[in-house]
Order: sequence, then structure tokens, then C-alpha cells
Amino acid sequence: MSTGWKKTGGIDSETVMQFQWEVEPTSDYTPADSIFTFLFAQDMHTKSAEVSQFSRNLRELKPLGSDETQKLMLQSYGYVQMTRSMFDLM
Repeated sequence: MSTGWKKTGGIDSETVMQFQWEVEPTSDYTPADSIFTFLFAQDMHTKSAEVSQFSRNLRELKPLGSDETQKLMLQSYGYVQMTRSMFDLM
């Protein structure tokens, strides 16, 4: 994994964090059905965290009027800001 900061240009410039990762699969890794979840926070005492989840799933579909099955890879991304305290969830 690697991270880096980048400052965008223009009148609406801002500093953003870029995050990259590479997966070295183990024997139980299934590329057609995987979920990666990342949590980011300023430090371990910050009350909230940024949560990003990437997932993919391989589906087999049979189009209407066809006897052939086609494979479709579904990819999704989810993002949420989550509290880090169990008491805040109540």
C-alpha cells in the first residue's frame, strides 16, 4: 500500500490524499467474489473514521431468448463516515 498528498490546481484547488494498494493473493482468495474495506482517520483518538469498501462479484446471466450464458462482473464502491465509539451508535 502507498499513500501520497497532491495539490490540485485552479481557483478551486485543494489538497487531497491519494491511496493505492496492490493485493498479493493467498490460496483462499477468489477474484470473482472479493471485498476490500479500508478505514481512514486522522489519528487513533479522532471520533469519526472514513470507511471505503470495494467489492466485486461474478454473475452468470442468460439473456432473454438465448440459450447461452454470459458472465458479468459487478463492481461496487461504498463510502461512509462512521463514528468510532459504540456509545455514539446508541
